[in-house]
Amino acid sequence: MTLTIPDLKERIVVPAASSIYPEIGASYSRPAYEMKYSNNLVIGCKNYYDSEAEIPEGPRMSTSAEELAIQLGYARAGINLRSEKANALYCLLRENYWNEWQWTATGLRVSPDMRKPPEQPDYVDDQGNKFWLRQVLIGNEVVGEVCIPEGNGRWVVEWDEVFGLAKITTEKIDWTRKPYTTQSWFKPNPSKDEKSGYRDVAVGRSGGWLRDGGDGYLGFVADCERWLAFSGGYRPVQGSVPEIRAERTTTF
Repeated sequence: MTLTIPDLKERIVVPAASSIYPEIGASYSRPAYEMKYSNNLVIGCKNYYDSEAEIPEGPRMSTSAEELAIQLGYARAGINLRSEKANALYCLLRENYWNEWQWTATGLRVSPDMRKPPEQPDYVDDQGNKFWLRQVLIGNEVVGEVCIPEGNGRWVVEWDEVFGLAKITTEKIDWTRKPYTTQSWFKPNPSKDEKSGYRDVAVGRSGGWLRDGGDGYLGFVADCERWLAFSGGYRPVQGSVPEIRAERTTTF
Protein backbone atom coordinates (compact mmCIF):
# COMPACT_ATOMS: atom_id res chain seq x y z
CA MET A 1 0.00 0.00 0.00
CA THR A 2 1.35 3.43 -0.99
CA LEU A 3 1.55 5.91 1.86
CA THR A 4 -0.42 9.11 1.37
CA ILE A 5 1.64 12.12 2.43
CA PRO A 6 -0.33 15.26 3.45
CA ASP A 7 0.07 18.30 1.23
CA LEU A 8 3.11 20.40 2.09
CA LYS A 9 1.29 23.73 1.87
CA GLU A 10 3.19 25.74 4.47
CA ARG A 11 6.55 27.46 4.10
CA ILE A 12 8.95 28.65 6.75
CA VAL A 13 12.43 30.11 6.75
CA VAL A 14 14.27 28.26 9.49
CA PRO A 15 16.47 31.04 10.88
CA ALA A 16 20.23 30.89 11.17
CA ALA A 17 21.35 29.72 14.59
CA SER A 18 24.43 29.19 16.72
CA SER A 19 25.10 27.47 20.03
CA ILE A 20 28.06 27.30 22.39
CA TYR A 21 29.00 24.68 24.97
CA PRO A 22 31.93 26.13 26.93
CA GLU A 23 31.96 23.11 29.26
CA ILE A 24 33.23 20.94 26.38
CA GLY A 25 34.80 23.65 24.24
CA ALA A 26 32.35 23.16 21.36
CA SER A 27 30.37 25.59 19.23
CA TYR A 28 27.97 25.06 16.32
CA SER A 29 26.34 27.18 13.66
CA ARG A 30 23.80 26.67 10.87
CA PRO A 31 22.71 29.02 8.07
CA ALA A 32 19.10 29.94 7.39
CA TYR A 33 17.15 27.84 4.92
CA GLU A 34 13.63 27.50 3.54
CA MET A 35 11.43 24.50 4.15
CA LYS A 36 7.96 23.34 3.10
CA TYR A 37 5.93 21.43 5.65
CA SER A 38 2.53 19.99 6.39
CA ASN A 39 0.24 21.19 9.16
CA ASN A 40 -0.87 17.57 9.56
CA LEU A 41 1.08 14.64 10.91
CA VAL A 42 1.30 11.19 9.39
CA ILE A 43 -0.28 9.17 12.21
CA GLY A 44 0.53 5.55 13.02
CA CYS A 45 1.66 3.09 15.68
CA LYS A 46 5.19 2.56 14.40
CA ASN A 47 8.71 3.05 15.67
CA TYR A 48 11.19 5.57 14.28
CA TYR A 49 12.84 3.14 11.87
CA ASP A 50 9.58 1.87 10.35
CA SER A 51 8.21 5.41 10.13
CA GLU A 52 11.31 6.69 8.36
CA ALA A 53 11.37 3.74 5.97
CA GLU A 54 7.80 4.30 4.78
CA ILE A 55 8.38 7.87 3.55
CA PRO A 56 8.42 7.99 -0.27
CA GLU A 57 11.16 9.76 -2.22
CA GLY A 58 10.94 13.54 -1.97
CA PRO A 59 9.68 14.47 1.50
CA ARG A 60 11.44 13.56 4.74
CA MET A 61 10.80 13.57 8.48
CA SER A 62 11.21 16.91 10.26
CA THR A 63 14.11 17.44 12.64
CA SER A 64 13.74 18.63 16.21
CA ALA A 65 15.28 21.97 15.16
CA GLU A 66 12.57 22.44 12.54
CA GLU A 67 9.83 21.64 15.04
CA LEU A 68 11.36 24.18 17.40
CA ALA A 69 11.48 26.78 14.61
CA ILE A 70 7.73 26.33 14.04
CA GLN A 71 7.07 26.61 17.78
CA LEU A 72 9.26 29.68 18.27
CA GLY A 73 7.67 31.30 15.22
CA TYR A 74 4.41 31.50 17.15
CA ALA A 75 6.12 32.59 20.34
CA ARG A 76 8.02 35.39 18.57
CA ALA A 77 4.79 36.53 16.94
CA GLY A 78 3.47 37.21 20.43
CA ILE A 79 1.24 34.14 20.71
CA ASN A 80 1.16 32.71 24.24
CA LEU A 81 1.29 28.98 23.62
CA ARG A 82 0.06 28.34 27.16
CA SER A 83 -3.23 30.15 26.57
CA GLU A 84 -6.38 28.18 25.77
CA LYS A 85 -6.82 29.93 22.43
CA ALA A 86 -3.25 29.33 21.32
CA ASN A 87 -3.33 25.74 22.47
CA ALA A 88 -6.42 25.13 20.36
CA LEU A 89 -4.57 26.57 17.35
CA TYR A 90 -1.47 24.52 18.05
CA CYS A 91 -3.55 21.37 18.48
CA LEU A 92 -5.14 21.99 15.10
CA LEU A 93 -1.78 22.54 13.41
CA ARG A 94 -0.48 19.28 14.86
CA GLU A 95 -3.69 17.39 14.12
CA ASN A 96 -4.74 17.21 17.77
CA TYR A 97 -1.87 15.00 18.82
CA TRP A 98 -1.79 16.16 22.45
CA ASN A 99 -0.76 13.32 24.77
CA GLU A 100 0.63 11.57 21.71
CA TRP A 101 4.19 11.24 20.46
CA GLN A 102 5.73 12.89 17.43
CA TRP A 103 8.90 11.39 16.01
CA THR A 104 11.62 13.62 14.58
CA ALA A 105 14.75 12.70 12.65
CA THR A 106 16.86 13.85 15.60
CA GLY A 107 18.32 11.47 18.15
CA LEU A 108 20.76 11.41 21.07
CA ARG A 109 23.47 8.81 21.60
CA VAL A 110 25.50 7.88 24.65
CA SER A 111 29.06 8.58 23.52
CA PRO A 112 30.96 5.33 22.82
CA ASP A 113 33.98 6.69 24.73
CA MET A 114 31.96 7.70 27.79
CA ARG A 115 33.97 8.15 30.98
CA LYS A 116 31.11 7.60 33.44
CA PRO A 117 28.11 5.25 33.63
CA PRO A 118 25.29 6.67 31.46
CA GLU A 119 23.02 7.38 34.44
CA GLN A 120 25.61 9.65 36.08
CA PRO A 121 25.82 13.28 34.91
CA ASP A 122 29.03 14.31 33.19
CA TYR A 123 28.83 17.87 34.47
CA VAL A 124 27.15 19.74 37.35
CA ASP A 125 27.14 23.54 37.28
CA ASP A 126 27.41 25.97 40.21
CA GLN A 127 23.63 25.94 40.67
CA GLY A 128 23.51 22.16 40.91
CA ASN A 129 22.04 21.64 37.44
CA LYS A 130 23.04 18.29 35.92
CA PHE A 131 24.15 17.71 32.33
CA TRP A 132 24.94 14.63 30.26
CA LEU A 133 27.38 14.50 27.34
CA ARG A 134 25.59 13.14 24.26
CA GLN A 135 26.18 12.84 20.53
CA VAL A 136 23.47 14.36 18.33
CA LEU A 137 22.06 12.37 15.43
CA ILE A 138 20.17 13.53 12.37
CA GLY A 139 18.93 10.33 10.86
CA ASN A 140 21.82 7.94 11.47
CA GLU A 141 24.58 10.55 11.15
CA VAL A 142 26.42 12.01 14.13
CA VAL A 143 26.42 15.79 13.64
CA GLY A 144 27.67 17.08 16.99
CA GLU A 145 28.20 16.54 20.68
CA VAL A 146 26.38 18.55 23.34
CA CYS A 147 25.47 18.69 27.03
CA ILE A 148 21.85 17.70 27.68
CA PRO A 149 20.22 19.03 30.88
CA GLU A 150 18.17 17.05 33.36
CA GLY A 151 14.59 16.35 32.28
CA ASN A 152 12.06 14.86 34.74
CA GLY A 153 9.43 17.39 33.68
CA ARG A 154 11.63 20.43 34.31
CA TRP A 155 10.78 23.53 32.27
CA VAL A 156 12.98 24.55 29.35
CA VAL A 157 14.60 27.91 30.05
CA GLU A 158 16.95 28.04 27.08
CA TRP A 159 17.04 26.24 23.72
CA ASP A 160 19.80 25.11 21.40
CA GLU A 161 18.22 26.24 18.12
CA VAL A 162 20.91 24.59 15.98
CA PHE A 163 19.77 21.12 17.02
CA GLY A 164 16.36 21.86 18.55
CA LEU A 165 17.38 20.62 22.00
CA ALA A 166 16.74 21.75 25.55
CA LYS A 167 19.87 23.60 26.72
CA ILE A 168 18.94 24.72 30.25
CA THR A 169 16.04 23.49 32.39
CA THR A 170 14.65 24.51 35.78
CA GLU A 171 12.20 23.31 38.39
CA LYS A 172 11.32 26.74 39.77
CA ILE A 173 9.35 29.14 37.65
CA ASP A 174 7.56 32.47 38.03
CA TRP A 175 4.63 32.29 35.62
CA THR A 176 3.99 36.04 35.79
CA ARG A 177 7.45 36.90 34.52
CA LYS A 178 8.68 33.86 32.63
CA PRO A 179 5.83 32.07 30.83
CA TYR A 180 7.77 28.99 29.78
CA THR A 181 5.81 26.61 27.59
CA THR A 182 7.75 23.36 27.38
CA GLN A 183 8.56 20.56 29.78
CA SER A 184 11.64 18.42 29.21
CA TRP A 185 11.94 14.65 29.55
CA PHE A 186 15.30 12.93 29.13
CA LYS A 187 16.43 9.32 29.67
CA PRO A 188 20.14 9.19 30.56
CA ASN A 189 20.48 5.40 30.50
CA PRO A 190 18.72 3.94 27.45
CA SER A 191 18.99 0.32 26.44
CA LYS A 192 21.14 -0.72 23.49
CA ASP A 193 19.55 -0.25 20.08
CA GLU A 194 19.87 -3.52 18.17
CA LYS A 195 19.75 -1.71 14.83
CA SER A 196 22.41 0.94 15.50
CA GLY A 197 24.40 -0.97 18.12
CA TYR A 198 24.50 2.08 20.42
CA ARG A 199 22.51 3.47 23.34
CA ASP A 200 20.23 5.82 21.39
CA VAL A 201 17.08 7.74 22.25
CA ALA A 202 14.76 9.52 19.86
CA VAL A 203 14.06 13.22 20.22
CA GLY A 204 10.34 13.77 19.87
CA ARG A 205 7.61 16.26 20.66
CA SER A 206 4.44 15.90 22.69
CA GLY A 207 1.92 17.95 24.63
CA GLY A 208 -0.64 17.82 27.42
CA TRP A 209 -2.62 19.81 29.96
CA LEU A 210 -1.49 21.05 33.35
CA ARG A 211 -3.39 19.51 36.24
CA ASP A 212 -3.52 22.67 38.33
CA GLY A 213 -4.69 25.28 35.86
CA GLY A 214 -6.05 23.77 32.68
CA ASP A 215 -3.41 25.44 30.52
CA GLY A 216 -1.61 23.36 27.95
CA TYR A 217 2.07 22.72 27.63
CA LEU A 218 4.45 21.39 25.01
CA GLY A 219 6.88 18.57 25.57
CA PHE A 220 10.51 18.11 24.56
CA VAL A 221 10.81 14.34 24.86
CA ALA A 222 14.08 12.41 24.70
CA ASP A 223 13.22 9.51 26.95
CA CYS A 224 12.48 6.54 24.71
CA GLU A 225 14.47 4.34 22.38
CA ARG A 226 14.03 4.68 18.63
CA TRP A 227 12.88 1.08 18.19
CA LEU A 228 9.85 1.43 20.47
CA ALA A 229 6.45 1.85 18.78
CA PHE A 230 4.18 4.70 19.86
CA SER A 231 0.72 5.94 18.98
CA GLY A 232 1.78 9.12 17.29
CA GLY A 233 3.34 10.16 14.02
CA TYR A 234 5.73 12.50 12.27
CA ARG A 235 5.63 15.69 10.23
CA PRO A 236 6.60 15.41 6.54
CA VAL A 237 8.73 18.29 5.25
CA GLN A 238 10.67 19.11 2.10
CA GLY A 239 13.99 20.88 1.74
CA SER A 240 17.61 19.98 2.42
CA VAL A 241 19.05 20.38 5.90
CA PRO A 242 22.19 22.54 5.55
CA GLU A 243 25.52 21.46 6.94
CA ILE A 244 26.03 22.17 10.62
CA ARG A 245 29.42 23.73 11.21
CA ALA A 246 31.28 22.62 14.31
CA GLU A 247 34.34 23.93 16.12
CA ARG A 248 36.00 22.01 18.94
CA THR A 249 38.78 23.56 21.01
CA THR A 250 39.09 21.15 23.91
CA THR A 251 38.28 17.55 24.84
CA PHE A 252 35.69 17.05 27.57
